[in-house]
Amino acid sequence: MSLAFGFSLLFILLMNFLFFIIAYSTDGTINAQFNAIAENPYYLCYILAQPMGHFPWDIVGWINSTTYTDADNLRFGLMLLTIIGGAIIAGLAGGSIKNAVIGWVITGIILVVLIAISVYNVDGVITIITGSSSTSVEETMVWVVLRGVFNIILYGLLTALVALVVGKSKSY
Repeated sequence: MSLAFGFSLLFILLMNFLFFIIAYSTDGTINAQFNAIAENPYYLCYILAQPMGHFPWDIVGWINSTTYTDADNLRFGLMLLTIIGGAIIAGLAGGSIKNAVIGWVITGIILVVLIAISVYNVDGVITIITGSSSTSVEETMVWVVLRGVFNIILYGLLTALVALVVGKSKSY
C-alpha cells in the first residue's frame, strides 16, 4: 500500500511539474507562469494536481479545442498521461489488488485536497474548474469532490486491473 501510494503520488507530482515546464517553455511563457507561482505559491498546488480536478473527457476536449494555445494543448495531453501513468504505477507497486487500490485512493485524496487548497487561495482557479467566474467557492468544492471521486474510482479500476495482471503473471 505504501509503495503504491508513494510511487504514484511522486510520479504524478513530478511529471505534472516536468510537463508544465516543457509545455510552457515551448511557447516562451514559462516566465509568466513562474511569476504567477511567485505571486501565489498555492497556484503550484493546482498545477501539480490539476488532472484530478477534471473529468477525463473534459481534458480530451481541451486537447482538441482551438481556444487554447499549443502549449496548453500539449500540457493537457501530457497531464492526462500523468494520471493514467500514476494509476498504472500504483497497480505495479501495490503487490496485491487491495494494497494497490488503497494506495491509489490515498493518492487521489491527497490530489483532491491540493486542488481544494488552491480553490480557496488562488484567484482564477474557480473559473478554470467551473468555466464561470460567478460560481461560489462552495459550489466549486462540490465539483472538485465529485470529479475527484469519479477519477479515484475510474483510475482505481485501472489500478486494480494492472495489479490483477501483474499478480497473475507472477510465478509461484
